Amino acid sequence: MNVYSKLLKNIVLPIGDLVNRSSYRKDLLNIQKEVEWSEEALVKLGENRLEKILSFTSTSVPYYKKKGLLRRDDENIYDWLGRFPILKKKDVAENLNELLTVPKKGLISYSSSGSSGNPGTVYMDKNEQSRIRAIQTLWWMWAGYDLGKPMVQIGATPKRGVLKGMKDFFFRTKYISAFEHTNVQIQKLFHELGEKNGYFFGGYASSLFSVAQIAEKEGVSNFRFDSAVSWGDKLFPHYKAKIKEVFGVEVKDTYGCNEGLLIAAQKDLDFYYIMSPHVHLELVNSDGQPVPDGELGHVVVTRLDNYSMPLVRYWNGDLAVKLPRNRYPHQRNLKLPLLERVVGRETDIVLTRSGQILVVHFFTGIFEFIKEIKQFRVIQRNLDGIEIEIISGRGYSKDILIGLEKQLLESIRDKGFQIRFKEVEEIMPTKSGKPQLIESLIDLKI
Repeated sequence: MNVYSKLLKNIVLPIGDLVNRSSYRKDLLNIQKEVEWSEEALVKLGENRLEKILSFTSTSVPYYKKKGLLRRDDENIYDWLGRFPILKKKDVAENLNELLTVPKKGLISYSSSGSSGNPGTVYMDKNEQSRIRAIQTLWWMWAGYDLGKPMVQIGATPKRGVLKGMKDFFFRTKYISAFEHTNVQIQKLFHELGEKNGYFFGGYASSLFSVAQIAEKEGVSNFRFDSAVSWGDKLFPHYKAKIKEVFGVEVKDTYGCNEGLLIAAQKDLDFYYIMSPHVHLELVNSDGQPVPDGELGHVVVTRLDNYSMPLVRYWNGDLAVKLPRNRYPHQRNLKLPLLERVVGRETDIVLTRSGQILVVHFFTGIFEFIKEIKQFRVIQRNLDGIEIEIISGRGYSKDILIGLEKQLLESIRDKGFQIRFKEVEEIMPTKSGKPQLIESLIDLKI
């Protein structure tokens, strides 16, 4: 630990918590210790916190009090949880005041991007906010960060304000807007960085990839990041490969949603450690029934430490797969439960009439080798087929589409499935600025 890091941890952060009436430093120390516990201790911790939040929610949250959810005698904790209704974003929007346990004034609002078409907003107090900031910092540490390490951060808050500006100063952060990373901006960034290697690199996965592409195009060849972490959208294999090729760094991925739910992150494995001290994660089918580990399911998550506005069994609109216990690596750093993979939003898959599920990686694994197509988007309006918008690149001809269609249909193996290509000049990103490679307009049933 260098002198500046000690100064930040032992003087600046405690003063900041005192002034801001928050608990970031204490929460970071606590979560660092908790994740190192034994598997038995972690299970017990998660169950105790789940019991506490369910007890509080069933007796103190107006929305739930009228539903008669008090725990029955000798009822299993997970059976009790199963009696709570699944909470979707529209339920939160329609019953917001009845989900709050304290006056809204003085609370902090957090909203999802709405890139799936249905944004969600939740509230928390400063200490509850401090806990999610502490977990995010821990995840960065898993990726190679240390407090005070110089950082290049790409985010969606270009107007930093006083507090964020002070954070950037003390944390030695060069902040880039995810909506504005242009050739000129990236050239300026690397001119300022010069050959000062040793920076940590963090941001939306698609933004890290875009910066790597621009750096490569502009001939940036003498700069290396020490470590990197991604969040916000999917970290595709070709994203990881390009970032490593250009900057010589392996990216660690994280998974959460902006409603204050930090769900899982990579550390020493390709799999994701589930943050069981902070959330309880369920994967269910379209009817709300649990799916077996190893199978694709809808993400339903309960936050265990937000009492201002408890989120119990919150359906966040994502799909994921838990790792079966018999596939857990014997050698792993932590004893937290494991998530095998995050598929993404419910609108990020294609479904065929035979029940075949095509995830984003199915398409990127094919398109990444077709250099004549610069960009694509898949749109599904019914189960009979898909439309693929494409932006052509150098060397493109319509003959390429014949081979592409054949390759796709051979993999899809669904008789009668139709693929139509549409050449376009531009493919617009979602409102959040993130790319959406699949847009499903059908009622998905898994």
